[in-house]
Amino acid sequence: MLRPLLPVALALTLAGCPYTPVAEAVRHQPDPMAPALADEIVLLNWNIFKQVNNPEWQQEFRSLHAQFQPDLITLQEANLGPAHLAVAERHGYVFGPNLVLDEKQRSGVLTAANVNPSRYQTFLSDAREPLLSTAKVFVLTEYPIEQREETLMVVNIHAINFVSATTYNTQLFQLEQAVREHQGPLILSGDFNSWSGARQRQLTAMATSLGLQPVDFGDKLSATFMGQPLDHVLYSPHLEADLAWIGHEFESSDHYPMVVRFRIRDDAQQAQ
Repeated sequence: MLRPLLPVALALTLAGCPYTPVAEAVRHQPDPMAPALADEIVLLNWNIFKQVNNPEWQQEFRSLHAQFQPDLITLQEANLGPAHLAVAERHGYVFGPNLVLDEKQRSGVLTAANVNPSRYQTFLSDAREPLLSTAKVFVLTEYPIEQREETLMVVNIHAINFVSATTYNTQLFQLEQAVREHQGPLILSGDFNSWSGARQRQLTAMATSLGLQPVDFGDKLSATFMGQPLDHVLYSPHLEADLAWIGHEFESSDHYPMVVRFRIRDDAQQAQ
């Protein structure tokens, strides 16, 4: 989140605060879908600033989809009503809401894929953000991979903000515990709200503990605050990233879309 908290929080307070629902996942499953992911996987990650109903965002999303044909999509601040996300109608998705915006809309993180997940789960943070008492959320999904027994695990997170570094670390620890036992490829993707040096160090420590490395986008960043990047894609040694792209020309959100193309390594490559 790039926007200053106080004016937004005060405005929401005066307008009627959103509240945090019970942790639940909303799943949409179109038919037919591919049985499993291939060894080449394209990921699109984007904090979309609750722009699902904005025609400009819809057009940008369609353009991205046509250009990159993503297999996986991780969105943060996705706002959904009773209707399914029409622009991703060929993907199934798991939606983890953390806010009820009004009678018809919820906001949260959404992970979409062109295959059905073999497992999915929503995790709300124990800690709450101030003023609005908002919990933050991550969604964990697993997907089958063609001709492999192992599964790909994907975590889509919108990390807690406006709390101490110690409290921030509790959500990272929650995430670490959720994925530590996974034996196959692993991707962590999202808005980590890592806007301070302390938060960056905690994120790096968690990644190191899990044996993950960040995707290198060069000198391009999706979003920054106080000089620190907020959005990250981390991945395990089972994968290699051979394309990393950020779309600075897309302006419908205050974050830019990030695209990564992964290839699943064979056992010999992982050992190198």
